[in-house]
Amino acid sequence: LFFAPQVYPQEEVAISIDRLLESGEIEQVKELIEKKFSPGSLHYDFLFAKIYFYQGNYLLAKEKLGQVLAQQPRDKDLQEIYKFYSAVYEKNKDFQEYESEHFRLRLKTEDIIIKDYALEGLEKIYAKLGKEFNYYPQGKVLVEIQK
Repeated sequence: LFFAPQVYPQEEVAISIDRLLESGEIEQVKELIEKKFSPGSLHYDFLFAKIYFYQGNYLLAKEKLGQVLAQQPRDKDLQEIYKFYSAVYEKNKDFQEYESEHFRLRLKTEDIIIKDYALEGLEKIYAKLGKEFNYYPQGKVLVEIQK
């Protein structure tokens, strides 16, 4: 996280959550948040906004973070994160999503010609790297192709 808004939890918990999110362990992150924070608390809502963002649900992430920002309107770091979430949502709102066995691929309609090649290539990489590192992510991995 580039910013440290007031609603961000204690450093130890924040580091655990960030590591789990970066490795795609969404369910473990949810369990940790549910264990440490009360539903509806600022920490809880802020962290769930972050989960939604990592999952590619940019609209829900922006809305949830907006609820937190409404309660902490003077938090400059939170304002910056909200601007970032909003910008990502605006950039991606018209993307189409296509799925393969292990991936969710998002791209603009005009780029549909690469869809099959991209998904095929991603699946080959998944098999090769999964075998190499003996690691296969839980759930489908989101890939967005940007210009």
